[in-house]
Amino acid sequence: MTTISETSALDQQNLKVLEKNKQVIQNCVEEFWNKGDINTYEKFFSPDLVTHSPDGDRDFFTYKQLCEAYFKAFPDLKIFSVEIIAERDLAVKQWIAKCTHQGELMGIPASGNQVEITGNELFRLKDGKFMEIWINMDNLGLLQQLGAIPANP
Repeated sequence: MTTISETSALDQQNLKVLEKNKQVIQNCVEEFWNKGDINTYEKFFSPDLVTHSPDGDRDFFTYKQLCEAYFKAFPDLKIFSVEIIAERDLAVKQWIAKCTHQGELMGIPASGNQVEITGNELFRLKDGKFMEIWINMDNLGLLQQLGAIPANP
């Protein structure tokens, strides 16, 4: 039988893990995404990483390539975390990204357009690194803002 003090200690330990996971996400936003620093990739992403998104799953290497493509296309990329919520080994982040399309992105030539997109990500973390990420972002809005497809009238 677990005593009240043991339960309290476990609750405190769980809170520390949840806060650490939230801090890892925010550090990744600041150090990796907002600085465009591909050299910090291994600090945040596990070699066993799998990402899931509407356009397919990616492993550690193919997700890194996608990140590099975004850094080249949007060198002024800034991500703003609207909300981060953590539970067990999972955390959710709602975000807004603002940037300028200054380089080719997946065959779309640089447009010079200012872009603002939103998204949500669900992370599974282990030992302070991302093991799995489910990514949902406004790709339609992105393509419309880049001029790749017409916007609704």
